[in-house]
Amino acid sequence: MTTAMTSSQLAINGGTPVRREPFQGWPLWDEREEQALLRALRSGQWGSGGEETELFEEEYARRLGRATRSRLARVRTRWRQRCARWG
Repeated sequence: MTTAMTSSQLAINGGTPVRREPFQGWPLWDEREEQALLRALRSGQWGSGGEETELFEEEYARRLGRATRSRLARVRTRWRQRCARWG
């Protein structure tokens, strides 16, 4: 649902801010991502066909409940889900 706003309602013009706390730092990661990245870097296979890529695609398809058709579609879907998780 969208609400019509006039310029006097914007926070910059004295209105109520939408956020009261800053956004979290980005990117968000932990040791799992760090270890996966190091494995991929050390393997020398950074793209399609690499073992880490294959493992990621299989696990991602399992979690998603279906296979994705293209690499770009997988990346876009992954990005949308991460953004939703970061909320």
